[in-house]
Amino acid sequence: MYRLNIGGPLLTSQNDSLGRIWENDEKYLHVNNSAVNVSVDLLTINYPDGVTPEIAPRWVYASADTMGDANVTDLNFNITWVFSVDLRFLYLIRLHFCDIVSKSMNTLVFNVYINSDLAIPSLDLSSLKGDLSVPYYKDFVSNSSNSTGTMTVGVGPDSLLILAMPF
Repeated sequence: MYRLNIGGPLLTSQNDSLGRIWENDEKYLHVNNSAVNVSVDLLTINYPDGVTPEIAPRWVYASADTMGDANVTDLNFNITWVFSVDLRFLYLIRLHFCDIVSKSMNTLVFNVYINSDLAIPSLDLSSLKGDLSVPYYKDFVSNSSNSTGTMTVGVGPDSLLILAMPF
């Protein structure tokens, strides 16, 4: 099982009401300098109805990775995390999102990939949730689509809005 706090610190039972451990994501990044960590004050996170700290603690939503300088000329590069998996199993993947980087609505639009398949196209969290700093999560079931025993999860700019991306 992997439970990551993307862009944030290691979380332990002192930070999680259910006693879960959330690892920092750095060792899972495919390209280490593809991401820049950002965080906000925990009090800026506004849980909507039906989402509570038991789903994920505030730290999970108050930290993130944004597109970094991957020393590539392709502005369409992704932040990708790689996980070792057993090819015989299906995996539940729960992705947590919260737009803590935008200064205004409808400015952060990105794609989400699982095993190079487009899982969520053109995700605009502020449009979906009606505000900034509002937690959102989405579940997927997937297997490893390759024979290497790895699974990948990635995010990248929506190609139609590449010029508007705040990365």
